[in-house]
Amino acid sequence: MLDLTAPHFIRCVKPNAALVSDSYDGVYVMRQLEQMGMVHVVRARKQGYAHRYPFDRFISRYGYLKDGLVEDAATCAAYFERHLGTRSPPPGDRASTVALLATLASAGQFDSSGWAVGTGKLFMKAAQQQQLEVAREAYLRRVITEQLRAAIAARDFDKLDKAVAAAVEMRLGGELVSEAQRMLSLLRAQREAESRLKEAILARDVARLESAVANAAQVSLGGDVIAEAQRLLALLRAQQSAATALSSALHSNDADRLRHALEQARQSGLNTGLVQEAQRRLDGLQKGSQIEAELREATAGTNLLHLSNVLNQAEEIGMSGEAIKAAHRQLAALQESAQLNSQLQQAMGARDAVALKALIARAPSLQCAPSDELRQTLDASRAMLAEIEARSME
Repeated sequence: MLDLTAPHFIRCVKPNAALVSDSYDGVYVMRQLEQMGMVHVVRARKQGYAHRYPFDRFISRYGYLKDGLVEDAATCAAYFERHLGTRSPPPGDRASTVALLATLASAGQFDSSGWAVGTGKLFMKAAQQQQLEVAREAYLRRVITEQLRAAIAARDFDKLDKAVAAAVEMRLGGELVSEAQRMLSLLRAQREAESRLKEAILARDVARLESAVANAAQVSLGGDVIAEAQRLLALLRAQQSAATALSSALHSNDADRLRHALEQARQSGLNTGLVQEAQRRLDGLQKGSQIEAELREATAGTNLLHLSNVLNQAEEIGMSGEAIKAAHRQLAALQESAQLNSQLQQAMGARDAVALKALIARAPSLQCAPSDELRQTLDASRAMLAEIEARSME
């Protein structure tokens, strides 16, 4: 196991001489660093090539600094010859690194000295690496500022979110960043409001729609979704009102109120069992009104068969009241009249004077006016009775 390990030496720096927590003595710490030689190591490292980048990593981190700059072939060739030993090196990250530094140096953004090119890495002193970092930060600030302006103008949530995140990472401030953050908060709230609207639309729930529409209004959300939600909310409210009107009309059992409530339901698109029940009730009431009118007409007449049929229809639908009572009285009277007519005809057939005289005497006591048929029978009966009595006098 020991053969697989390598020795490591760790130097500990004490924060204070008393060895207590939460106490930092800077002079004491600095004296320790000087005594252990760390200050000299750092100074020597800074004087040398303190920063070393593999070529691919260097291109990835700083390659975009060449954007907007003109790459001069002659200048690049001179740098190639100085650092790579040839004016025409093979293409690759090594040549691209030298070309990038040559372009930056010719643009005055980077020193032509203070760095060296190895076979696998680029070596830079601290001052040159700081120049690149300053140029990189300035470039990123410019790019992020442009992205912020474009995202604000487009009101694009995803682009704005990325641009604001980049600005926060770069510690950018100012009114532009504040405006972008405010707009990002608004767009995020509008996204959430739109999501709530879609859920409420799918649920077709009035309470959820009212809450979602109110929330959308607070964040100034517009577009097709809020318009659809408002239309659906108005429709559902109308259907609720129609359902309430139908229930009330059914309770009152009033044909006019039922008719009005059904029209309200039709306009709102309501089609439930309540609508069907109200339609059946209205049809029954309308049929009842029609039968009641026919019943009154039949009661006023003398047609026994017609009155009997209409009365049966009225009783089938459960009609009651004075009209039914009057119809029954008239029906009984017409039945009595019909019976008298039948008995008169039988007596005439038998030429029974006694029966004819008794039946004719009953006619004035009928509860209804005699029908045309009964009048004719009475006239014929009187004539026959007179004839029989005349013959009996001979």
